[in-house]
Order: sequence, then C-alpha cells, then structure tokens
Amino acid sequence: MMLSQALLLEPLYIFFGAVLRGLYNLTGNYGIAILIYGIAVRILLMPFNVKQHKNSLRQRALQPKLAELQRSCGKDKMRYQQEMMNLYKENGVSMTGGMGFMFLSILLMWPIYRVVIAPFTYLSSISIDSLHKIADFVATKGLITEAVANHIETDNIGLINALHNSPAVLADLVNQGLMKTQDLISLNFFGIDLGLIPKWDITVYFGPDSKVWLPILIIVLLNLITSIFPQILSQRLNPMMAKTKEANDLAKVNPARSAENNTANTMNRSLLITMPLMMLMFSMWMPTAMTLYWIVGNLMMMLQTYLFYIIYTRPYERLMAQADSTSLKTRDEVKAELHKLKK
Repeated sequence: MMLSQALLLEPLYIFFGAVLRGLYNLTGNYGIAILIYGIAVRILLMPFNVKQHKNSLRQRALQPKLAELQRSCGKDKMRYQQEMMNLYKENGVSMTGGMGFMFLSILLMWPIYRVVIAPFTYLSSISIDSLHKIADFVATKGLITEAVANHIETDNIGLINALHNSPAVLADLVNQGLMKTQDLISLNFFGIDLGLIPKWDITVYFGPDSKVWLPILIIVLLNLITSIFPQILSQRLNPMMAKTKEANDLAKVNPARSAENNTANTMNRSLLITMPLMMLMFSMWMPTAMTLYWIVGNLMMMLQTYLFYIIYTRPYERLMAQADSTSLKTRDEVKAELHKLKK
C-alpha cells in the first residue's frame, strides 16, 4: 500500500522538485525560492478560493428560506433534508464546496514538504544509486548516523548539513564523480539555516549558538502569530459576526437560540486556539524551510480574506440590506443583482 502511494505521488515530487530547482537557479537563494513558490501556490488556488467563498455567500443568502423549511417540515427530518438539497441545487450551492479545495491544498503542500526534506533527491541531479553511495561514504567518516544513511532517499537534510561542514569530504565525493559541487544546495536564507529542525530545549536558543538557533525560534513564533491573524480577520469580516448582538438579544427570549449561538461561539474560539497550536507543533517537527512556506501562505491568506471582503462580501451585504428595505416591486431587481453576484 505504501509502495503504491509512493509510486503514485513520485511524479508530483519530481515535478515540484524541478519547479523549486528552477526558482533556486533563478534567485540563487533557497529561502527566496520557497517564498516565491508559496506565493505562486496561493495564486494558483485563488480561483478555487473564489468559488468556495461565493458558495458560502449563497448559503448565507438562503438561511431565511432554510428557517422557513424547518418550520414547515417540523420534526420530519427526512423531508427537511430533501427540501434543503433541492433548495441548494436550485440556487447553485454545493454541499461539498470546500472539500475539493482542501484536497487540492494538501495535494500542493505535500510535495513541497517532500522536496524540502530531500533536496538531493528532487532538486539536484544526483542519482539514487550515487546518493546511497554518498551516504554510505559519509557514514563511514562518522559524519552521519546509519539511520540517516538508511533513509537518505526521503530525508537528506542531515547529509547536506554534514557536507557543508566538511569541505574535505565534499571534495573527495566530487573527485570520485559521485556528485558535483553545484549539487550541494545552500540552505542558507540571510544567515538562517533552513535545514535545521527546531529544538524543544529552550536553552539552546539563548546559549553559545544563539546566533544559529534564535532566528529559528523567531521564524517558529512568526508562523504561530501569522496563523492566528487570518482567522481573526475572517471572523471580523464575517457578516454573521455582526449579528452576534442581535442573536444574543433573541437568546434571552428563546433559550434554543442561546444554545445555538453558544455552540457557534465555542466552535470559533476552539478553531482560534487549536489551529495555531497545530501549526506550532508542525513547525517544531519539520525543517525551518517548511515553516517559512507556511508563513508566506498565512500572509497571502490574510490578503485574500481582505480582498474577498471588498470584492464579494461587502457588495453582498449591501444588496441583502437593500433587499430587506425595498418594496416588493423593486425587490426582484435586487434579487437579480444578487444572482449576478453569485455567478
């Protein structure tokens, strides 16, 4: 099973490795290449994000009709589900609007992770056979462990760091024809070693090697902070959040509304805490290059959230408010404008 998955995804690893190698050759900097790649991925995902956002607006616009359906169907849940599906279908709402986007996001993220931890395998021109010979040779010199040598195809960060610290061994490998000097990609990003994996021992960041490790800690913290801001911005610009006070007032009269509102608030608070903590954990387990990729993704997400609010959400709010305040005669015209916005 694992072998079949590896064979299935290997073309993706090779393709994204070639893309990152091209960006590295163009910029001459591994970190900048990752930043450009992260921006490009977000731009590539933009049409899917637009589709998902419009689908969300359609769902919000149908909330009053869904409330009417609940009242008319009563306790007949099967009928309500069928009527809801028909209503969504008539208005072009996808029940799985975000699933495809999530799958595509993972599909684009996983290859970059594999490429980041195995630059020799996917970015350099070193063959697998030569890579194993290089790892075995460096292991005999005591520069890497046998465990690192055994997993050299999928993770060669340790080997890269060992060769950067041992010019004599690198020269021997070049003389043997196992690799070229230019195959040794520099993981340096303005003095930061993007191949390093953060350590849990906090004293490392403030000890004798603080110049090496403190920037790593800063990048981890930046990832934590920038993973929080998109969620806060999304909640602040969400039209439903503006109705929180109204919902709380109604909850005083209808206890059921109180439970519903509390559930929504609990979910929002839970996401605001759990998602950044997950990003923090991932940052501590992976090379710093991957964390840098996530940071640029978080910043792009903030920009996207604001642009979507200006381009789609704010006009939607204006049209909905106009629909509520206009006469029945002109309301059809407003609905027509809403229909155009939904396309």
